[in-house]
Amino acid sequence: MKLDFICVGMYRSGTTWFHSIMQNHPDVILPYEKETMFFSHHYHRGIKWYAQFFKGLKSDSVAGEICPTYLTGPLAAKRIHAHFPDVKILMILRDPVGQITSLYKLWRTRGATTLDINEAFLEKENLIDNVMYYRNLRNYLDYFGGQQVKILFYDDLVKNPEKFIAAICRELTIDFSALENENFNHRINTSDQSTLHAVETFIAKASDYMRRNNLFRLRRLIKQTKIINFLKIIPPSKGTEPHQTVVLNDHSMRLLCDRILPEVENLQRLVNKDLSHWVTSLKCGKE
Repeated sequence: MKLDFICVGMYRSGTTWFHSIMQNHPDVILPYEKETMFFSHHYHRGIKWYAQFFKGLKSDSVAGEICPTYLTGPLAAKRIHAHFPDVKILMILRDPVGQITSLYKLWRTRGATTLDINEAFLEKENLIDNVMYYRNLRNYLDYFGGQQVKILFYDDLVKNPEKFIAAICRELTIDFSALENENFNHRINTSDQSTLHAVETFIAKASDYMRRNNLFRLRRLIKQTKIINFLKIIPPSKGTEPHQTVVLNDHSMRLLCDRILPEVENLQRLVNKDLSHWVTSLKCGKE
């Protein structure tokens, strides 16, 4: 099989929205299951297992995958390069503070942690790993070089989603006008969530478990029954705990600045883009 592009991340940076747009492009073929996690979790199953997800792939199709687990997966870049050395690598990066707080909320929803965000920040090293952008980017550049790696920014997506997709279409040499009827302002993973936190946690944990354990057929069967849509409309009880504001305290921010500021500065020089607003949000040097 051939693969033309892979968007390797980042979590909470619009990848689900990006997938929802690209799956409607007539020239693009994506896996029939979003996030196969092949290069990070299922590599031992072999390339033929991966190829089965690309039904309807033709010689003139543009084949791609959007899977956030590949950016921080320690062997993902090496594995991708072994099979598809000419593939275009896309990355969508978000400001570190927004990335960490949004990822923490996702973890809480999926039941991955019950800790307060500041406790989780101290105990969960992969919260930091997810914003070590320069380190993770260098890993891909070592294998694919600067011509094949395209860095995109969540800020640009939020500011002008249509322009964001148009730039990607140019990068992939596909016709942007084929998406002229798309609603680029449609948001994913927000209003589609259940109002009952326990239900959302159950759905997210079950879905994540099935993806990571090769239960894609079961996951697809459950989706077809529409039971998930039914669960999402269950109203919250009077005693349901309200959503809490998630804020990193001053101590966490100082630790984050110490770890991330060099990453941001190196990234800024590498991509030749002003990321001073990221530095400002880190509040480095402020007591």
